Amino acid sequence: MDKGRWKTVNTVRSVLFVCRTIQSTARLLFDVMPLLVEDSRIQVLFTVDESSAFGDGVPRLLDHEQVKLIPWSVATGGRFDCDVTVSASANRSLALLPGRKLVMAHGAGAHKYRVSVDGTEEAVSSLSPKQLMVGDELLPSTITLAGPDQLQRLADSCPAAVPAAEVVGDVCAERMELSLPHRARYRHHLGVAPEQRLIVLSSTWGPDSLLSRDPTLSTRLLSRLPANEYQLAFVLNPNGWDKHSRPNVHGWQETAIRAGMRMIPPHEGWRATVVASDLAIVDHGSVGFYAAHLGRPLLFGTFSDSEVPVNSPMARLAAAAPFIDPDTDLVSQIESACRNHDPGRYRTITESALDPTGSAGERMRAVLYRLLDLDPMSTAYPPRPLPLPDVDHSPATACHVYPVVSDGVPTMIKFPITTTHAARGRPYRDRILVVDAAEPDEHQRHSASVITWTESGLSVREASHWIDEQLTSYPGTSVFAARLLDERIMVRSRGHGRFLIGSDSRLDIAVVAAAARQILLETDSLTSLTLRDGRRIIDLNIKGLVD
Repeated sequence: MDKGRWKTVNTVRSVLFVCRTIQSTARLLFDVMPLLVEDSRIQVLFTVDESSAFGDGVPRLLDHEQVKLIPWSVATGGRFDCDVTVSASANRSLALLPGRKLVMAHGAGAHKYRVSVDGTEEAVSSLSPKQLMVGDELLPSTITLAGPDQLQRLADSCPAAVPAAEVVGDVCAERMELSLPHRARYRHHLGVAPEQRLIVLSSTWGPDSLLSRDPTLSTRLLSRLPANEYQLAFVLNPNGWDKHSRPNVHGWQETAIRAGMRMIPPHEGWRATVVASDLAIVDHGSVGFYAAHLGRPLLFGTFSDSEVPVNSPMARLAAAAPFIDPDTDLVSQIESACRNHDPGRYRTITESALDPTGSAGERMRAVLYRLLDLDPMSTAYPPRPLPLPDVDHSPATACHVYPVVSDGVPTMIKFPITTTHAARGRPYRDRILVVDAAEPDEHQRHSASVITWTESGLSVREASHWIDEQLTSYPGTSVFAARLLDERIMVRSRGHGRFLIGSDSRLDIAVVAAAARQILLETDSLTSLTLRDGRRIIDLNIKGLVD
């Protein structure tokens, strides 16, 4: 370390965070570093251990966060000095680094067997002697554990490490619980309406993951779940992103993405998305465990007994939760899981892995300051709620709207168009193809009954001009609709003229335009009416315009 000559702030302690994978790096960046970084006595530094098979994306993440990066060759060269080294991934390479060493978990406790070069090792990852010991020497000075279950399993697998272990809780789980009051903000940011259900589809990495075993589940869900009642978000373990890259992951899910599925990037957004969710479809990854801890209903899409220790909290969770039945309607299974769920159903299981005492951030901070031999700041802040989630999302640009009457109320049921899994067996006689101006498939636009403009709102004059152009360009289309600057919708029907439609509620232009077409077909007139859009009832104020 430099001796102070080049410093602007005279720090007296240094912490080196060791990054091996995106997942472990994210824990250090977003959960642990904030516990220290406000203290001007402490300098936080990072280095990248390139020995992991899933570390390609780590330098990009660190560069994005603009941290101070120490090259691995310098950190392990013998002349570099720091007071504490922190890793969220237990590994023997810690022996090469200076300072007192702290090892913490990077998932919901430790619930997977360690994957070694020669296959799956019968030792729990992060609790294995091969990760914590070199000969008779214990590498970490302190091992922080998320819950009492891990302490018992550490005693079974590596008794020599128990004196260094301390149950402090899980900062990730604490921040997710602290963020529950922000759920409405997260849902709004994700584009999920209050009356809609957000389904999180979560996959870990590897050949036994949900993505590997059932790669078209996302498309099947979208083809069966009404889009005005449900939204879908996909969360993939960072190792999956790192091994295959964003273009491949997005490409493999392109059909679902075109149908409106939200893709959650691998760094920070998954946690707020789980907070925002109504149900999670999961495998043996940590996301499902955190969702259960928050009281969300679960459906397991798959589970790998070979990767998860028997009688571990994850194994007990899978035994307690329902699995998707491939022979039963998906929608009815999801509705039943939501309707019959008790939010406290899995709490006893999850609290064995995620200590329920609370104050995980405060306890983790106390451990760090003890290792640094410093008194904590008297003004230390509690962990922050989660930020708004990162999300990649484009609305579906083609959909079928099915007009029905339910309890005497005109009802519109909307499904995105998916090319590989058509909507089959729906008990609706008629359907209306609604295609947006942004739809790239020219054949879809020429086949549409309704064409919409949903991008930035237009003035009345701009909307009229656009509609006049479309009347000529698409002679087979009967209705055109454009969203205006004031959120009203201009509708033009061949043979019926123009209408302005407004409401006190946010309007789905595809639903409103399809309803206008259907009502004009049946009654030849369009007046103010009450309409059911998914689970909500909306009143439409309709005004005819003179052409």
